[in-house]
Amino acid sequence: MHTQPKKRLTYPMKQLRQSKQLINRSTCSMAQRLSEVLPELMEAYYKRAHAELSSCHLTMQQLRALESVRHHDGCTMNELVEALGNSPSTLTSLVDRLIRYGLLARHSREADRRTVRVTTTKKGRQTIRRIVACRTKALRTLFETRHPAEQAAYLKITRDLIDYLAVGRKHGTYM
Repeated sequence: MHTQPKKRLTYPMKQLRQSKQLINRSTCSMAQRLSEVLPELMEAYYKRAHAELSSCHLTMQQLRALESVRHHDGCTMNELVEALGNSPSTLTSLVDRLIRYGLLARHSREADRRTVRVTTTKKGRQTIRRIVACRTKALRTLFETRHPAEQAAYLKITRDLIDYLAVGRKHGTYM
């Protein structure tokens, strides 16, 4: 039995170039639209977050610090400065306020009293849980009608954007 060799699919160079040009135009157009929409997204997010945080008497900066300490419980002030990108003096006053509110606590070890560690208090953890629950409820409402693949794609793209912006912050280059 004689079989014919399989034909290799080849694309003419002109079609490949046209396809690449179409992708480039599409990517450029998408980037343009995204650069126009991102400021609107950020403004809407901050307005909503501000409304949620005002009930807890917190600012966005304070929430970022509180959440960062929760993720790195027992971190030093220097580690917190590095994680948040604030100046040491700004962060010290921010942490001082959160301590006065009873949301954070400072600890030093007997072995090295110069190293101060920051932890969340029970009240701080409860506050974060309440804010996260409110945020989660809003996002669940938004995404419950979306297909799981769309949800996963949105999460990946959001994470990629955060990573991209973090690299820009680290190297002093922003959008």
